[in-house]
Amino acid sequence: MTHVRASVVLLTYNQEAFVQEALQSLLDQDVDDLEIVVSDDASKDGTWRVVTEMAADYKGAKRLLLHQNTTNIGLTANYEAAFALTTGDVVFSAAGDDVSTPDRCRSCVALWLANDRVPDFIATDAYDMALDGEVLGMKCMDELKGLTLEQWAVKRPYQFGASHMLTRRLLALNPLAPNLPAEDQCFVVRAVLMGGGLRLNSPKVYHRRSGMSGKVREQSFEEKIANMRKGASRGLLELAQMQRDAACLGQAARFESLTQVQADLYRYISAQLDKPGLVKSWGLLCNAKSLRFSKKLRFFFYANLSWWFSMLFQLKVALNG
Repeated sequence: MTHVRASVVLLTYNQEAFVQEALQSLLDQDVDDLEIVVSDDASKDGTWRVVTEMAADYKGAKRLLLHQNTTNIGLTANYEAAFALTTGDVVFSAAGDDVSTPDRCRSCVALWLANDRVPDFIATDAYDMALDGEVLGMKCMDELKGLTLEQWAVKRPYQFGASHMLTRRLLALNPLAPNLPAEDQCFVVRAVLMGGGLRLNSPKVYHRRSGMSGKVREQSFEEKIANMRKGASRGLLELAQMQRDAACLGQAARFESLTQVQADLYRYISAQLDKPGLVKSWGLLCNAKSLRFSKKLRFFFYANLSWWFSMLFQLKVALNG
């Protein structure tokens, strides 16, 4: 890797119990020509103390840079802050509770070089790891080679950021919006419109199931509705970022035409779940011409019969214990 500058971005937030193992796995990479940038998003526990102590004790050849935000700025903004400190031709993503195998960086760079440095996105498979470190199985990423924007619009490939290696040109294309909820699929779209992506079908990351990423069971119908509204809002923010990225590559019209129905659905969900009243709600249903009737009707009922769904939800919770 002496002729490829590689950086790793390790994002941390309240991961005191796991960050030592995560950072050590990067310090143990079997290549020395590696830059590691740790960016902590104003952790409230001892995460930053663990990181600074490890940095003070490190005597190896890797370049280690530490950064801590003065206030919590969120995942995507923290990623942008960390990327700004990197100098690599390629940049790896890492989370403060995940663990990389010793050959992760070398293997991904080797695949990139074998493909003449053309791909802008390489994703590895991962081990599915429990909170206590037990390996539960495998997480196999979807194939990326030859993926078109039309195929992506029909079915988004399964990916998660902690297994990614990205080129600097992909990351530098366009700033990420600070309120962007997640960047994974945005980077997939960039890659599809640029040099493409590849899957390394070998696990190079232990991806931990934790409170940071684990799904919490909803306890009420009102909570379910709140999550739906949040999902629609997040979806619109994500599509807006992708639209801006596509515009940078001269593909704005193509992207918009492929995602118009999805954007219409997100807007419809948000409008219905604001509970505008029966008359306006019916108008929303009638005017949403691009959406399937069954889909429209579902959210119409959620908006206007919420008391009924709330009773059913509580009954279900009671029966399931």
